[in-house]
Amino acid sequence: MPQNIAGIDVHKKLLVVIIADPAKPDVVLQSRRFGTGSAELQHLSAWLCQYGVEKAVMKSTAQLETGLDGTGAAHAAVSGAGTLE
Repeated sequence: MPQNIAGIDVHKKLLVVIIADPAKPDVVLQSRRFGTGSAELQHLSAWLCQYGVEKAVMKSTAQLETGLDGTGAAHAAVSGAGTLE
């Protein structure tokens, strides 16, 4: 399976996630919502691995931006074990 990318919009109790092909980033291959609890984050990680996602970009417009890269975006890698790093 080719490597896909994910975009995660971070809210206080909700994550809105899309998966796209890097060659066609404007085309959403999959979209799903997840909660922010531990079990939901494990489901998110497994879902990303299922679709071959190895890199994700997260965006928050709330206080979660503090300490990221100054733009509110953080980059994460998905390990083969199904965990976000």
